Amino acid sequence: LLENSEESKHGLQLLLDKYFPGMHPSDDSISDDDVKATAVFRIDIESWSGKEYKAEDDFPGAFFYDEQTDRS
Repeated sequence: LLENSEESKHGLQLLLDKYFPGMHPSDDSISDDDVKATAVFRIDIESWSGKEYKAEDDFPGAFFYDEQTDRS
């Protein structure tokens, strides 16, 4: 649990940057009251693993839509 207000604000700002990229930080974007009302945790990751996904050509264009396509 982060107890340092500035570190908490930084963590919250990182979330805002990721999920709301159109919002830009300003002097009052995250207030001290916001930090007091929110528990912010830091997780130190010691290792990371996963599988790599490689798209096959089985379904060309499956994930891309032409803007002219009628979707009705």
